[in-house]
Formats: sequence, C-alpha cells, structure tokens
Amino acid sequence: MTSVKNFFMMLYNIKYYVAIAILAFFIFLRLYFPDELVIKLVMDNIYQQTGLFVEPVSPSISFFPSVGISFESAKLKLQNREEKIVLGPSKVKISLLSILMFAPTARFSTESFEGRVSGKISGLPVNPSGKPDELGIDIEGEGIQLYKIIKNFIPVDIHAKSDFKVRGAVNAVNYAYSDLQIDVTLSNIVVSEGNVMGMTFPGMGLKSGNFSGSFVKSELLVSRLSMGGKSDDLDLSMSGKMVMKFNNPYDFTVSLKIGGNLEQQFGQFLSFGPLTKARKPDGYYRFKLKGDFRTPIPAITPL
Repeated sequence: MTSVKNFFMMLYNIKYYVAIAILAFFIFLRLYFPDELVIKLVMDNIYQQTGLFVEPVSPSISFFPSVGISFESAKLKLQNREEKIVLGPSKVKISLLSILMFAPTARFSTESFEGRVSGKISGLPVNPSGKPDELGIDIEGEGIQLYKIIKNFIPVDIHAKSDFKVRGAVNAVNYAYSDLQIDVTLSNIVVSEGNVMGMTFPGMGLKSGNFSGSFVKSELLVSRLSMGGKSDDLDLSMSGKMVMKFNNPYDFTVSLKIGGNLEQQFGQFLSFGPLTKARKPDGYYRFKLKGDFRTPIPAITPL
C-alpha cells in the first residue's frame, strides 16, 4: 500500500515540477524574446499541428490571464491549397490553467465574413513540437456571408447569410476518420448564373436552406439537406449517406420540384428515363439516387 502511495506522490511531484517549468518557460519568453518572434513561433506551431497557415497583420501578444494573440486582420491558407481566406479582427488565446492541467485548449474569435466566428480547439499537445492524434473542436458562426469564404473554391457565385455549428473530434492523422456533428442554416440565397462542368446554370433566388448531418468514421450522414421551398424555383430535400473512400459510394433519398428559369433549363432532362416515373401528381419528383464517383450517371429508382 505504501509503495502505491509513494508512486502517486512521485507522479504528483513530477506534474508539479513540469507545471513550474511551463510557467518559467513563458516568463522566459516574455523577458528575453521580442513579441514578433513569439508570434512567429506560435503561428508556426499552429501550422505544424493543424495544417493552417495564418499570416497576421499588426499582431500583439499578451501572457496573463491567458496567452493570447490579437491581430487586425490575417490571411488564412489551408495546407496544400493556394487560395487564401481573409480574416478580420481576431483573437487567439490559450488558457494557462489548461496548460497546467496538461490539456491545452485554444479559444478564438474573429469578426470576419460580415459576421462572427468563435470557438475552441482542445487536445493540443503539451509539448509545442508534438503533434496531436485528435483535436476536439466546438465552432459557431453567426451572420456569415457565405460568398466571402467559398468564392475562391467554387466556380459559381453563391451569396447567402449563414449560421453554423460544428462540434466533435477531428482526426489529425487521417481527416477521413473524424467524428463531427454539423448544422448549417442559410437565408437570402442568391445564385448567379454560371457554368459548371460545361453546363450553364441560370441565376435564382431562394429564401432558405439548411443542412444537418454528421461525419462519422469516413461516412457523411445527411439527416436533412434542403434548399428553397414551395414558392421558390427550387424545392429540394434529401437525406442519406456518402462513404468518403473507395470511389465515394453514395445513397440518397430525394424530393425535388423545379420551376421558373430552372425548369426551362432542365425540365426537358427530367422528362426522360426513370425520372418520368418518379414524378408525382403534385409536381414533385421523388426517387432514390445511388452510385459512386467511378461513373458519372447514378442509378435512379422512383419512389
């Protein structure tokens, strides 16, 4: 019994001395290193652990009560991507208490994309040079203008105000095995006319849209995806799943109705093949959509 007690006392003492060492390290940084160098070390560490490259403008640093960096704006770049996302006034802080408890947690907030994004990232390694296996995330966005984020990634202009929540765990070794719950609501959606893969899409306006689903061990599970409504040119709802490996097989149940310019453009396409049997007396098409990314034409089963 005494040996067990001594063992736990030894662990406690080790933890105590490591905590003192961490505090001493931060005090040493503050006294002997300029803020610019500390900020560079922090940003390099964020890149190593998350793959996010942050280039801040006019950054400043504070150490108490939290280790934090504030900046007027920044450019954010994802690993292996050339496109950059511009952030507005932002703050990133790491609680000293979380470091002392060997569970570093970073909190952040940014007034960007005409709205606000805030949240926290947990599971960061105590050793600055270490790499995490998994990161916990809890992120919320309010009043975000969608176009400000996606304009460099997709060829069609889509403007919409968005609120979103993303919670769960990101597998830092293989993103495909993350475990996330995702909820997104859109309002005042305006899609400009554009060309995607050789097909011209007419412009349209939609009152709302929403997505609710989860990403679980390489499967994207869609509880509900909806766009538009009965009074819009598009009324779409679907649910199902897609496996993010092995040619990305998918299986969705779809309810679809189109009108206006959208019907003029694609109505003739819907009048051929199995979709003709999927049309109901109320004008909606209801069917199962199944396939994978190996073939461009999915299997359609009327319901």
